[in-house]
Amino acid sequence: MYHVNKRKKEESQKFEFFDRLESAQFNIKLPPPVDEYYAVKEKASSAGWVPGQGKPSQESDKNTPGRMLGQALMKRAIADIPLIQHMQREAQGMYRLHGKNMCSEVQWRTFQGAEAMVSGEVDEVRAEAEEIEPGWGGMIWRQAAQYHGMLKQHQQQAAAKAKAEQIKKQGQPKVLTVEEQKAKADRVAKELLEQEMRENKGKGGKKK
Repeated sequence: MYHVNKRKKEESQKFEFFDRLESAQFNIKLPPPVDEYYAVKEKASSAGWVPGQGKPSQESDKNTPGRMLGQALMKRAIADIPLIQHMQREAQGMYRLHGKNMCSEVQWRTFQGAEAMVSGEVDEVRAEAEEIEPGWGGMIWRQAAQYHGMLKQHQQQAAAKAKAEQIKKQGQPKVLTVEEQKAKADRVAKELLEQEMRENKGKGGKKK
């Protein structure tokens, strides 16, 4: 009886471990720019910014409260894009697994929590965009996705360029200083002299 209970306990612990492992992909947090946005919003409100008034996108001064708030919200939305894409990739598979009873309740609840959090963030960003400039709420996510794609492409190009330069640098011979060139020449001359002496010594031995 003891061994049976022990085996059941071990199996239970094993299943709990895999539940935690499978659920880890949905233990996500919102990125730092979310909190940063609200800090900027608080400063903007203190500076006299009023929700729903004005058109920051048409302001020439980039340092107005509305303009700075809009920039902070766009930064927030861009930072959210990877989370949204992650949930979009995983959602279809999770619903299919849950429909076939092929995922644990722990994993399903974790997924639902993550999905609700990301969905709430999407709605909240839209609402904030409307407060900053009426009509922006319907466009901000499309703009954020475009900017995120451009930034990602720029980062990939920069990484590829850096890698190519590193490979090129590694393939180039080292440029020696005058002192290093002289030392190398002396070393080669010494080696040649020693080689010649060995050869002469060998020839002398044969004559005997």
